[in-house]
Amino acid sequence: MNKTRLFLLLSGFCALLIGCDNTTKTTSLETIEEQTAPYTTSTSTEVPKKEQPLIIYENAFLQVFPGSPIEEHKAIIEEDLLQTGEGDFEIYNIKHNENGVVAYFLADPIDQELVGEIYITSPLAQTEDGIGLGHTFGELLDKYPNLEVHGSEIESQTFANYGNLAFRIDEPHATYDLDINAVSKEAKIIEIVIKR
Repeated sequence: MNKTRLFLLLSGFCALLIGCDNTTKTTSLETIEEQTAPYTTSTSTEVPKKEQPLIIYENAFLQVFPGSPIEEHKAIIEEDLLQTGEGDFEIYNIKHNENGVVAYFLADPIDQELVGEIYITSPLAQTEDGIGLGHTFGELLDKYPNLEVHGSEIESQTFANYGNLAFRIDEPHATYDLDINAVSKEAKIIEIVIKR
């Protein structure tokens, strides 16, 4: 037998051994996975989809808008009671089919059959400009430099207003007319209101 034939024969034999060895490893790995399946985590390489934000428009949220008939929204609302330092208020929770209660509204004070102001409470919601709960007052100011800022005497709540939107800030101020510099740029947005 010449050297070339011997080399080819040994090469073929080695390839056969390597192929058998991989098959054995695969089989034993599959066996181990089957035995430990209840205790292992998923090995899927799929990246979970990023949750799409619920968009807050200047005049509407989830197709509910101030001045619309409450009856039109009965499929996504439920009645509830809100207790605050200013008293108890009947409210309507707005439910999202995947995320539960994401906002609420009061009936219009002039016509109880209509939607009044809408209060967005979900961190999944954000304005068309990408501002939502948890963003800082500084980030809000960067987007809307012409904000008007007001405090309230009774509960010392602080709001920054832009158009029909009011952003409640987690920093107490009892003075109504506030200078923008009186609010910390690190203070967070904790609620967004669509005003009537």
